[in-house]
Amino acid sequence: MKRLGYFIILLFMLFSCKDRTANDKEINSTEEPCQVLIVINDRLWSGSVGDSIREYLATPIEGITPPEAKFLISQISPNLFSSRTKGRRNIIVFSDNYNNNGFQLEKNKFANTQLYFTVSGDSKAGLVNELRKNADSIVNTILTSEFEVITNKLLKGSLVDANFFQDKFRVNLTLPTTYKLVSNSDHFVWYKKDVASGSSNVLIYDIPIERIENTENTVINNLLAVKDSVNGKYIHSIEDNSFLSPNEGNMPTNKQFVRQARTVYEFNGDWDMQNSFMSGPYMSYAFRDEKAKRYLFIEALVYNPSMGKRAILMEMEAIVNTLTFK
Repeated sequence: MKRLGYFIILLFMLFSCKDRTANDKEINSTEEPCQVLIVINDRLWSGSVGDSIREYLATPIEGITPPEAKFLISQISPNLFSSRTKGRRNIIVFSDNYNNNGFQLEKNKFANTQLYFTVSGDSKAGLVNELRKNADSIVNTILTSEFEVITNKLLKGSLVDANFFQDKFRVNLTLPTTYKLVSNSDHFVWYKKDVASGSSNVLIYDIPIERIENTENTVINNLLAVKDSVNGKYIHSIEDNSFLSPNEGNMPTNKQFVRQARTVYEFNGDWDMQNSFMSGPYMSYAFRDEKAKRYLFIEALVYNPSMGKRAILMEMEAIVNTLTFK
């Protein structure tokens, strides 16, 4: 009878271990975006190698004041790297105790959606050189993965009726119902979501192409002028005579690229609420839609003065990236 009891206990332990292993694969699902665990001994972390890691992985995000790093980095010594930390979504292991320099990426090593990087070197200099060669790849791979995680999370939640955007702007957009419609006019909509100490806002509007492409000014200047005009007309706070405008002390950065066979102009900067004390970062995208003879704008505005903005901006950028034309 005792043997039978021991056998039952042994079976229970085996199946429990299997269950824990399966559950461990989901351990990183609640992490905030862009957290990166650095596994490196304290000697390297406190010296030139650690300085290089911070230089490449802790660069500030454009358009956020006060500055916030692109990744939230935490460090742990290899001897403390255990099952409690191996489920983290983004892990980079550094070591200079190798005969050769090397770089490796393993996906889903200990958890689902996990990126597990190994950077090795034959010396401190070799380790730094290997990091330098692969820094862009590490950053871009992590960001791409993080946006996929965020987008998948959005798709699992309740979404604003897709027909609304299709009927109004002839586009598809994934927007959670946590964003509430604030303003809706012929060619403009404003959605707002309350966050910890403020709000995140999504604006969509379209403008006839001739207002942007004319002999009066450059395309860039016309895009900025239209954006500022529309924002000032529709976006207000509770104070009298308040209106949104760009922060004139910080010129926006701009990029140009092609997406869905359309030229896209991206602007990042800070906004101010005139006659009020509100301010924050924004992202603005203008799609040149030749077929519809228009420019379609989609903008993200964040107001969260006493807390971080990284996670909010990433969610909003993920939303913007779901926009597709019918």
